[in-house]
Amino acid sequence: MKLDFRPLRLFVELLGIVAISAAVVTMVMPVVVLDMSAVAQALLDAAMVILVAGPAIFWRCLAATRRIARQQRAAERGQRPAPPRQGTLRSAILITAIAQIVGLVMTLSAVVWIKQQIDAQTARRFERQVENIEANVMLRFQRPIYGVKGLRGIYAANARVSSASFRAYVESGQIEQEFPGVRGFGFIQPVKRADLNRFIAAERADQGGTFSVISLGEHDDLFVIKLIEPLSLNVAAWGYDIASEPARREAAERAIATGELTLTAPVPLRQADARNLGVLYMLPIYRAGADPTTIEQRRDALVGIAYAPVVITELMEGFSQLHDPGLRLELFDRRAGNNFVLFSSQPAESPKHAAHNLHAEQRTATRLLKLGGRELVLHVESTPAFEASTDRSSLLSAAVGGMFMSFVLALAAWLLASGRVRAQSLAHRMTADLDRLAKVVQRTSNAVLITDADFRVQWVNDGFTRLSGYTLDDVKGRQPSEVLHSPLTSPDDIRRIGEAVAAGTSYRGEIVNRSRDGRDYWLEVDLQPLRNDQGELTGFMTIETDITALKNAETRAEAALRETKALFETIHMHAIVSVTDRGGRITDANEAFCKISGYTREELIGQNHRIVNSGVQPRAFWEEMWAMISAGKPWRGEICNRAKDGALYWVDSIIAPFVSIDGRIVKYVSIRTDITTRKTASRELAAEREQLANILRGTNAGTWDWNVQTGEVRFNERWADIVGYTLAELAPLSIRTWTSLAHPDDLRRSGDLLQRH
Repeated sequence: MKLDFRPLRLFVELLGIVAISAAVVTMVMPVVVLDMSAVAQALLDAAMVILVAGPAIFWRCLAATRRIARQQRAAERGQRPAPPRQGTLRSAILITAIAQIVGLVMTLSAVVWIKQQIDAQTARRFERQVENIEANVMLRFQRPIYGVKGLRGIYAANARVSSASFRAYVESGQIEQEFPGVRGFGFIQPVKRADLNRFIAAERADQGGTFSVISLGEHDDLFVIKLIEPLSLNVAAWGYDIASEPARREAAERAIATGELTLTAPVPLRQADARNLGVLYMLPIYRAGADPTTIEQRRDALVGIAYAPVVITELMEGFSQLHDPGLRLELFDRRAGNNFVLFSSQPAESPKHAAHNLHAEQRTATRLLKLGGRELVLHVESTPAFEASTDRSSLLSAAVGGMFMSFVLALAAWLLASGRVRAQSLAHRMTADLDRLAKVVQRTSNAVLITDADFRVQWVNDGFTRLSGYTLDDVKGRQPSEVLHSPLTSPDDIRRIGEAVAAGTSYRGEIVNRSRDGRDYWLEVDLQPLRNDQGELTGFMTIETDITALKNAETRAEAALRETKALFETIHMHAIVSVTDRGGRITDANEAFCKISGYTREELIGQNHRIVNSGVQPRAFWEEMWAMISAGKPWRGEICNRAKDGALYWVDSIIAPFVSIDGRIVKYVSIRTDITTRKTASRELAAEREQLANILRGTNAGTWDWNVQTGEVRFNERWADIVGYTLAELAPLSIRTWTSLAHPDDLRRSGDLLQRH
């Protein structure tokens, strides 16, 4: 009997299954995998086609094989083959096909959903990066403001600032570390052209004969860079009239008119490479005591303009290391337009590389930064590297896993037993996280409470019992404040918790509770509302952390700070105090120091203590003292200083070095006591004793000393000769002993002598 086998039909059916599977894989894989080599992509596509088409090919080949087997068995028996049970076979194949299709649809849905979550997460990450970039850019541009305001403070404290004082102030700081990108700090002097020669002569007298003014044009009002430090980095700008250029002049006039800090438009700096753009920070300085409110008043009260030149590339140096390397940022001046780039973190992507990454989504964000009267535009965009840095392995895992699960689901339709086992495994995995969460809540050391919507306790964990001493039976059905309230509990804290409960919102704060044994303890409270699937409030979960030790430590620290402050004020009130940096330059001096030395605080700040050196102590004395304090050890001694009027004064000094955590000395504090009177009295007493001794030696008189407290009597040699005893026999004897040993004639002679003396 001829077998009824149609290989062409089987081939066409199998080819159709493979084609449909390949089409599905071709649509899904570009969404799942963004960056993969061609070989790896081909191998992965082939594996996916096998997973998708495998079950259908298996069941179609199984049906054909069974049909041929039936025909062979019938031929061997010489019978016609029995018709197959079409309903059973077709139902099995249909169920398998449905299971396969359902599995693929679910896989596709999961992939799409996961992709949406990943895209949303990537978008949030991009926004966070943009916010960080914006904050860091603003921080870098705002940092020079502090230095410029410091210059205004100098001019507010001094009617006239010399070039030496200005240089000393600037050199006292570390510009490169404190103000990156700032080439220096300077002072701009408004000058009338008619007064230009007199101004130049005065500045040459103050700063040296090399000062000159560079002015372009014939305008009457000049704004001359009078001072700029460090001068070595800014020689090209020294003496330059910024009113010669419209951008610089506009910013200066705007600063004078508004009284606020202003920025110039991006300009090439004279002291920098012309290819590196920069901006000038300008802050007007008015006469001390002036409070101008109108433009005319500001112009009349103007002393000058404090300014700082900033190189944009140096200001932003190293900025690219602070954000995701997959982001490219550009900074524009809004008035200049987007074609005028102030700063770019990396070059634009090449067309070839961009074409290779067409499938990658590009994200952009624009922020407007207002600073010094100008508007800077920050443009941030993602590159393919940013998208590639996003972990999309879950997409591939979901696609591969989903297709594989569809294969398993198709088999499960045929093998119910294996499906049941798989369902149990899935249920176990779904409940594992809940079980772990329950164990964490049960075993955590924090106190956990679950209440109903009225904030009445329904459940507490063991941590709550250990902390408060109350069990679930003690607090169930009651509000926590009814049990845990303490006289120290702040009514405001209770009110805020009540407001959060009434509004059904979360709350985080601190509160004092009282335990069952009467102990008060501090808690950090994290209150979270619980809602059902419909969004209805069902209760609250409160997690409480014991912070008693932390609060006690804060209390002790505050007390220590108060004691330190009181001690410091007492020392300043009753002692002569000065503070120097590690190089010995005076950074602070109290009123007592100024009073005894005759110098003002302004005259002392920035000077060395050699300003009061009297020359009394030898060089070795100071070398020994400096060696000790440089080694981090305190030193004490008596020092003779010379006041401003030339008078000498003595102080008992204690010099204490202050050492940082890393072991470096950061400053020295000197505490002194005026001992001039004691030193003078000591010298006078010594002189009087020497004078008395000379008188006694000259008169050849007998003397004796009687210590009233001890009763001891001491005699000199002349007295011994008078009374007829040796010094060894007389020394030391009390009055009573001397009376008992003496001969009556001796006593009489002694009495006569005592009467005469």
